Amino acid sequence: MNPFNTFAEYLRARWKSFKYVRNPRKFWERRGAKDNFQEYPLDMLNEQGAFFLGQLSELEFRSALEVGCGHGRMLKYTCQRLHKDGRVVGIDFGRPQLEKAQLALRGQCGLVQASALDLPFRDNTFDLVYSVDVLMHIPPDRVRRALSEIIRVSAQYVLCAEGIYTHFNMFGLDFQKEYEALGLRTVKCMANPYRVLRPKRTQFVIMEKESEEGSDHNISSL
Repeated sequence: MNPFNTFAEYLRARWKSFKYVRNPRKFWERRGAKDNFQEYPLDMLNEQGAFFLGQLSELEFRSALEVGCGHGRMLKYTCQRLHKDGRVVGIDFGRPQLEKAQLALRGQCGLVQASALDLPFRDNTFDLVYSVDVLMHIPPDRVRRALSEIIRVSAQYVLCAEGIYTHFNMFGLDFQKEYEALGLRTVKCMANPYRVLRPKRTQFVIMEKESEEGSDHNISSL
């Protein structure tokens, strides 16, 4: 391999990462307006949805917030889990994503334009707060603020399905350890079984806040 070409590729990758870190919002608003992540095979998306719905069925909750809901693909399964008996809200900082989610979900849940770094909800508002392939894209100097906000608005569970490898817009954090360092207890942790790419470098984690009385909340079939 030509050393010059290798070095040039390295510089291009570093520049791409630098531009992303400077303004992640610009990248995702542009992508959200352009496509619906169509590079993923349909069978993988269906498998992901079935797995996610199965995991939700093991949790007892009446309200849920998705942080970084995008086009609403995972919100659909949360609404299906709660039917009309609970409250489901999705937030995203991209207006194009929320507009597509509004069309896809047809009023099944609330949608709010907001940042994961500053969630517009009171403490302990939702029984479950979750993210799917979102936190992994927040630069390390900002992601811990997002984790703290997620913990703040959760009354019970935090679910996290994220990649833990590095890319120009991914930073290789171990989110189980990050959440544990902030005081949450691990209920379940595994590699995402539905991911086609890098399955051993992904995490599906269910964390739990300790109740004020120090007792654990109920969780079935775990």
